[in-house]
Amino acid sequence: MSVADSITAVVVSYNSASVLPACLAALRGAGLAHIVVVDNASADQSAQIAQEFGAELLQNTHNIGFGPASNAGFECVHTPFAFLVNPDCTVALDCAQLLLDAANTYTETAIFTPLLRNDAGHIFVRGVSILCPFLAASQRRKVIPNDTASYPVVSGAAMLIRMAVFEGQPIFDSNIFLYHEDDDLCRRVWQMGRDCVIVPAATAVHEGNTSSPITTHLHYWKGWHMAWSELYVRRKHGLGGMKIRRIIRMIGKYLQTALTPHSPDHAYTKGYFAGLRAYINGMNAKDVRIS
Repeated sequence: MSVADSITAVVVSYNSASVLPACLAALRGAGLAHIVVVDNASADQSAQIAQEFGAELLQNTHNIGFGPASNAGFECVHTPFAFLVNPDCTVALDCAQLLLDAANTYTETAIFTPLLRNDAGHIFVRGVSILCPFLAASQRRKVIPNDTASYPVVSGAAMLIRMAVFEGQPIFDSNIFLYHEDDDLCRRVWQMGRDCVIVPAATAVHEGNTSSPITTHLHYWKGWHMAWSELYVRRKHGLGGMKIRRIIRMIGKYLQTALTPHSPDHAYTKGYFAGLRAYINGMNAKDVRIS
C-alpha cells in the first residue's frame, strides 16, 4: 500500500502557530493524505492553521499534556501506521516512504524513526535513556547508524508506529503529562520483545524546544514535569528514586541561574524542584493545568 493508504500523521500543537505550517506542509509533501492535529487549547492560530491544511482537528478545552493528546490522536487512526511528528519537526519528501519501506521489511518491529538533524546540520541520536540501565557501557554510545539499526530508545520527535502492536492499549502512559513518555514507550516495546529502529536514509529536521514560544511561565512548568515524569517512570520500572548526582547537578544549575532570577533557565530549575516535591507529596501530573 502507498503512504497515503498506510499512514496517518498525528501532530500535537500547543501555541505552535510559528512552526506548524512548515510541519504540515512537509507532511503533505511527503504524501500524507490523513493528518490529525490535536490542539491543546492554544491561544494562537494553531487550530486555524490545522484546518487550513485540511487536517482533522481535535480541540481540547485545556492542555491535557503531550502523551494524553497523542493518545487521543491515535484513536482517530484507521491505517496500519501512525506517524507521530512534533510541530517543530519537518520531514524530508521521501521520509514517510522510506520509513514505510523499512516497516514492510522488518515486519515485527514496532517503531521506526528517521535520522534527526537540527537547522545547523547536527545529527541527534538518543541511544541512551534513564530507563536503560541494563545496557553495557559500550552499548550506551550515541552511535550514528549507517543502515537501519535497532536502538533501546529513540526520539519521540518523529516516530512511525505499527498500530497492531498496541491494539487494545494506549500507546503512551496517560499518567505522563510531558517528558519521558517516549522513554517509557521504548522500554515497554523492549519488554514485548520488539524493536525500535532508526532508518538513517529517512531524515527530518527537528530544532527542538521550539514547538511553543519560550516564556518564563512555560519553562517553570517544563521543569516541573521533567522532574515529576523522571521520578514516575523510574519508580514505574523499578529503578528507584532520583539519582543523587542528578539532584546535585540541578542544584548547581539553580545556583548558577540565581543571578538572573527572572530568566527561563532559573524558572526551569525552580519548577524542577517543585515537581520533585509534588511527586513525593503524591500529586498527579494530570491535575496540574498549564495555560
